[in-house]
Amino acid sequence: MPQTFTPVFRDMVRVSTTTQGTRPLACGPAVAGFSSFADSVAVGDSFYYSVQNADKPQEREVGRGTLLSNGTISRQPVQGGLISFTSGSKTIALVTTSEWYSQVQVAVAQGGGQSSDVDTRLQLKVADPAKSRSRHLLEPGRQGFFVWDATVPVATHQADTAEGIFVAPSATAAGAWVRQIDGPVNVCWFGASPAATASVNTTAFKAALAYLQAGNNQYSWLSMTHARRLYIPAGKFQLNDVLNVHVTLIIEGDGPRSTHLKWAAGSSGFRILRINTGEYTAPGPTGSGGAADETIIRGMMLEGGAVEFDYVNYTVGNEGEFHGIELRARASIYDVVLYKWQGDGIYSLAVAGGGTAEGNANLIRMFNVTAWSCRNGAFLDGADTNACAMYGFNGFSCRQWGFWDSSFLANEWSGVHVDGNGITNLTYAHASGRLYYVLYGQEAWCAANPPSGTTASNQGWAYLKDASIPALDWVSGRAYRAGGSFCCDNANAFSTVSGYSESGQPPAQVAYPTKVDGGFYAGVKQLSTTRSYGGMMVASGSGMLGVATTGDLKAGENVFLGGNLEFTKDTARGYTGPDLCGVFRQGGALQLFGPSSASFGLALYNGGNPGLTFGATGSTIADFWGDVNLRNAGKVFKVQGTQVVGPQGAAVADAPALTSVNGANAATAPTQAEFNALVAEFNKLRIDVGAARTALNASLSRLRTHGLIAAA
Repeated sequence: MPQTFTPVFRDMVRVSTTTQGTRPLACGPAVAGFSSFADSVAVGDSFYYSVQNADKPQEREVGRGTLLSNGTISRQPVQGGLISFTSGSKTIALVTTSEWYSQVQVAVAQGGGQSSDVDTRLQLKVADPAKSRSRHLLEPGRQGFFVWDATVPVATHQADTAEGIFVAPSATAAGAWVRQIDGPVNVCWFGASPAATASVNTTAFKAALAYLQAGNNQYSWLSMTHARRLYIPAGKFQLNDVLNVHVTLIIEGDGPRSTHLKWAAGSSGFRILRINTGEYTAPGPTGSGGAADETIIRGMMLEGGAVEFDYVNYTVGNEGEFHGIELRARASIYDVVLYKWQGDGIYSLAVAGGGTAEGNANLIRMFNVTAWSCRNGAFLDGADTNACAMYGFNGFSCRQWGFWDSSFLANEWSGVHVDGNGITNLTYAHASGRLYYVLYGQEAWCAANPPSGTTASNQGWAYLKDASIPALDWVSGRAYRAGGSFCCDNANAFSTVSGYSESGQPPAQVAYPTKVDGGFYAGVKQLSTTRSYGGMMVASGSGMLGVATTGDLKAGENVFLGGNLEFTKDTARGYTGPDLCGVFRQGGALQLFGPSSASFGLALYNGGNPGLTFGATGSTIADFWGDVNLRNAGKVFKVQGTQVVGPQGAAVADAPALTSVNGANAATAPTQAEFNALVAEFNKLRIDVGAARTALNASLSRLRTHGLIAAA
């Protein structure tokens, strides 16, 4: 006698059924999910089952079962005996048997039932739920498993204008066939197709987004339980209008070499919005919160409608403010290629507090993003596009900058690659067989003033190389713009850039205190000639190293063997003396160099002026600005362990007044005996003076040996 099994359904239980002979899905998977056996099979239906204890995988039974009228399942294991399952959640899978399928076919032949397969949505609408509460839709691109639900409100099923999820027999009555979903929503269910027109696909995409966003307006990401997913399968989909995202979604494809979205000219791609933002040309609705914050876009190519770049004449075509991804809220962008946009690949201008740029895009994240043949690969601006992180960004063949970071504070570009950017007749001018690029901030000047015609740069034009690509000669009145590798122009930003820049493009132009390191080396140019690059560091070339806005420490070239270390005057601490202009290491020695016509100081102090000042290159000590003071008592100055300067000694006392010698009174005439005694004393004195002279010469010799006095 077969034993029975009473299922206990919990949150993680999923019951899936598979009928023999069904067709595979052509546009993404659809896995049916149920909360009871009665939703999937009828009393008396036979099937194969697989039951596994989710907490104890070793408790697993595969067998043949039948749903009984009391809701239990008869169990006949295929191999071995019945498993005595312990408590815990169970995962149960059902597979209908050939007998069940045959019974359906017989019922259809006898006219007593309906097949579970329907070819079109029209057939699904007229299917009788009383005969079968489940149907399998076979319409190409829209395949899936539907279950009748008489309680679906009219407003709900009519909001799904493309019938991707709800197929209702009546537009005015409750009840609809409901697609069973266990996974992402497939845009093809709403009518999108690589074979469809741009208008049809745009309608389908908007319908899918509307379904995902309906009733899901999250004013704060803290209240989200999970983000809904929109799946875009492999293929090239034509589109002709921007797709607005108002709530947090995950929009994913099969990778940029497989999923390809192509917009017509005059349209942006995706726009990620907050609850109080609308189009860039007008303020959004009033309110607060970040409805689409934390949206993820990944695994696809987004192509715009820019005219193909003219590589013969290096001219720009139909530029406009139409961008691949517009960010008014924070989002994460992974494994995405942005190609041929009239504007920028990624564009974010966010300023909280009202106005046309209302938004907050702080904490944008990008990983493995490529921008190709756009105006700017990425453009970040505004007081609320801060602390963003871009890893592995690749900007190449962009008409202006590989990327342009103009935002307010602390963005990081790590492992970036830029190549072939800014190569157009808007950023270039040709003169006397040479090629020049525009210096940032000098665009208006360049329109009225030509390049030098030599290898020298002037106020607005910088020499790049002798012309090797087609470029138009400079023309007065033409609108020029700066462009090239990348640009960080906000002096408050403290942006960080590391990666690699290819040659052949205008160099990066950055503002103090951008930090740049890695393979950019000589490809960086400062925007201001009045301030140092405090905070800028590279290994060679024209970069600088600095640590503070007062210019405490900077490097004119580099900080390693053969490089220079330069200190500027620290007037904030009261030091107005000359600079220590250079440090050069050669053969293990540390040599100090300054300008040939000026002295420079080495300051050893805790406030006040330095103790020593050195002269021009190769000179000796020329002057003392202050004392060399051994402040602590008992300390000495030694050379190779020998004391040369130490604590002050006591002064030699004056000799007492001489009133008599050997009894002779200086006040009276000496006797002969007294005179002889006085002569003897003077002879002794002469001998003592000679000995003192010998000792003094020996001391002077030692001082000369230590270099403390000049040679004789």
